[in-house]
Amino acid sequence: MCLSLFSSYAAGEERPDERASQMQTIRTYRRNCIQCIRLSDYTKPGKYTIEAILAHLEGEFMLNDSNQVNCYVVLGVAVRLALRMGLHRDPDRVGGQITPFQGEMRRRLWAVLRQIDLLSSFHIGLPSMVESVDSDVQLPRNLNDSDFNEDCTELPPARPDSEVTSISYVRFKNKICQVFGKIATHANSLSPPSYDEVMELDSQLDAVQATIPPSFRFQPIDSCVADPAQLIIQRLNIAHLLCKSRCVLHRKYIVSNQDYVEREYSVNVSIDAAMQLLDLQKQTYEATQPGGVLARDRCFPSSLTMHDFLLAAMIVYMKTMRILEEEIRESPRNGLCLGASCRKRKLDMISALKMSSDSWQVTQMRYPEFKRAADVLSVMMRKIGTASVALGESQISWGINSGTNDTDSMAGLSLEDRFAMNQATINPLEAVPWSMDSSAPAPNSSYMNLETTQPIPPQTDSLNESAPFDSLMDIPTDFDWELFDSHIRADANQLPMHDQHLPDIDLGVEGMNDFEFGFV
Repeated sequence: MCLSLFSSYAAGEERPDERASQMQTIRTYRRNCIQCIRLSDYTKPGKYTIEAILAHLEGEFMLNDSNQVNCYVVLGVAVRLALRMGLHRDPDRVGGQITPFQGEMRRRLWAVLRQIDLLSSFHIGLPSMVESVDSDVQLPRNLNDSDFNEDCTELPPARPDSEVTSISYVRFKNKICQVFGKIATHANSLSPPSYDEVMELDSQLDAVQATIPPSFRFQPIDSCVADPAQLIIQRLNIAHLLCKSRCVLHRKYIVSNQDYVEREYSVNVSIDAAMQLLDLQKQTYEATQPGGVLARDRCFPSSLTMHDFLLAAMIVYMKTMRILEEEIRESPRNGLCLGASCRKRKLDMISALKMSSDSWQVTQMRYPEFKRAADVLSVMMRKIGTASVALGESQISWGINSGTNDTDSMAGLSLEDRFAMNQATINPLEAVPWSMDSSAPAPNSSYMNLETTQPIPPQTDSLNESAPFDSLMDIPTDFDWELFDSHIRADANQLPMHDQHLPDIDLGVEGMNDFEFGFV
C-alpha cells in the first residue's frame, strides 16, 4: 500500500483516501509495515520475511532519498537473514525438502537482493556485502510466472533469452551486475588493478551486452510512444548500468599521461560512455516532463542517478578542459590550431554539459535535494566559460550564457527566471567567489580537518592577461575519483560545494589544498 500510494502521489493523481493527505497515509502504511516486520520476529526468518524487508527498503529509499545510509543498514539485515536462510546456495546443490517452485523463487529472490546490495553499496561508497559471499546460486530460469506453480514436480525447460518473460529484466540486469561487482571491487581496492585486468573486465561487459535481446536494447524514448512505460524504464536502466560500468572502469585514465597511446582506448571508451549517460539524462528528463511518455513515472530524478550523471559530467568536463588546454597552447598566434573533428567533439561535449546543467537547474527548483548537482554543473560551465576568454572565443557560440538577460529553454520550460536568480554563479566573465548558503547546516568540523569557524578562502577565475599561456595549470594527472565520489553522494549534501573541487586550467596552484582537490 505504501509503494502504491507513493506511485500515485508521484504521478500527481488525486488521493484515494480523503481522510488524510497522501503523504500522511504513506507514512501510516510505512509505520504499519515496520510494526508487522517487528511483530513477525524477523530475526527468525520465515516465509516472505526477506520480501517484506525488501518492500520496506524500497519505500525507505523513495521516502528518504537524501540519506541512503539508513537503507544500507536495513539492507545489511536482509543480507544476513538471507545467508541464515541459505539463499546463497543453489537449491539443486544442497538437497533437502526444497520443492522446484521454492528453489526457483529462492534464486529470483537472491538475484534481486544481489542487485540491490551491489548498487546501493557502491552508491554510498561502502563495500558490497554480497560480493564477499561465496555463492553458487545459478541465475533464475527464463520462465514466465504462468510456466510453473507450487504444485509442479519439475521445472519446465527455460525459454530462449530472445523471448521476453517476466524475469528477463532481472536476469539481464543481474548479468551486468556480476561484472559491475568486479569493477566496483577494483575501484575501491587499495591496490589498483593491472591494465590487463581492466581490459578483461571490458571484454566481459562487451560479452554481456551482446546477449541483450533487441527488446531490451535502448531506443530513443521519443520513438517508443507505443511501448509500455515499464519496458522503457527497463531499457533505460540496462543502458544506464552498462554506461556507468564503463565510466567507472576506465575513468582513471581520462587524466593520466602515462602510456597515453596504450590507454587511448580507455579514454575514448570512458568519454563515449559518459556522453551516452548525459544523453540518457537528457532523454529521461524530457520524457518525465508534463506530456512526456514517462510523465507519470518518477524515474527521474533520484540520488542514485544524480551520482551517475555527475560522474559522467565530470569525465566529459575533464576531457573538455584537456582540449581547451591544447587549444590555448597551440593557439593561432603560435601558427597552430586543433583539427575540425577535435573542435566538433569539444562543442558536442560542451553542449552535453550545458544541457545537463539546464536540466539540474530546473529540477532543483522542484526537488531542492538536487541543488548540489545544479551547483556542480554551474561551476563546470563557469570554468569552461572562463577558459573561453583565454581563447578569445564567444561563449554564445558554445551555448554558454554570458550573464545577460537572454532566455534559454529546455523541453518547453523557460529558464529566464532561473538564470536571473543564479546569474552570479553561472556568469563565466565575473570573478565572483562561490557563495555558501547561510541557511545550510554547518559541515562536520572534522571533515578534511577544516574548522567550521574558518571559512575557505574564495577562489577567483579571472585570468591574468599578461601571463604567458604556457604557464597555465595542467589538468591533474592523478585525480582522486574516490574523493570526488564522496563529495557528490547523497549523504554529502550538507557539505558546501566549492569551486576548488573542480580542476581547471586557469588558476595557479598556490593556496590549493592537495587533499581537498583530490590530487595526490
